[in-house]
Parts: sequence; C-alpha cells; structure tokens
Amino acid sequence: MTRPVQDWRTDLVETHPRLFQAPTWGPETAQGWPTCEARWQDILERACTRIEATLVESDTFRVLQIKEKFGILRFYWDGTLSSEATAQVEEAIALAEARSACTCELCDAEGQL
Repeated sequence: MTRPVQDWRTDLVETHPRLFQAPTWGPETAQGWPTCEARWQDILERACTRIEATLVESDTFRVLQIKEKFGILRFYWDGTLSSEATAQVEEAIALAEARSACTCELCDAEGQL
C-alpha cells in the first residue's frame, strides 16, 4: 500500500511538537497550523528549528498563528521565556519575516513588496 503524500504543514507540526499545541484530531487541527503557501516552507522550517534550539525545559512556547498578511509572513506566539530566549525567538521570527518579504509566496522567486 502506498503512503499518501503528506502536506508540508503536517510535517512541520509533527517535526516541532514542542512549538505547536497538541492537535485534537490531526496535525491540521493544531493551533498555529500555517495558512500560507508551500513556497515559504523552508523559511518556516528554519525559523521553527532556530526557535526550538533556544528553548530550555522550563520554557513554555506555543505558536498561535502563522499566516501571510500584506505580502509578509506573520508569526504569532505565546509563552514564558527568559529575556535572552525571548530575544532569540524574536530574532528568528524577524529573520523569517524579512526573508518572506523578498520571496514570493506563490512561486518562490526573488521579489520585493
């Protein structure tokens, strides 16, 4: 039996369970499920990897929403982090948002707003 092709967002949620609230019915029901197009997949994977690397056991973090707004990636989160970890998370998100501003969400071509 052939395994169905999995959505890149499912892979993102399953790869970073510490960032996304545990889904009730499946990964697509996880809070923070990205609603942007696949061309920003690499940007989001890098951001999530950087964020996860900054977290320590005592930190709480969850993605609230990931979407496109006015042509730029928007990444909203909540949690309790040290001031150093907060700065690192905000830096990772700022980098992702800056990369999205010069990467077309639909075709991955270099662009500008």
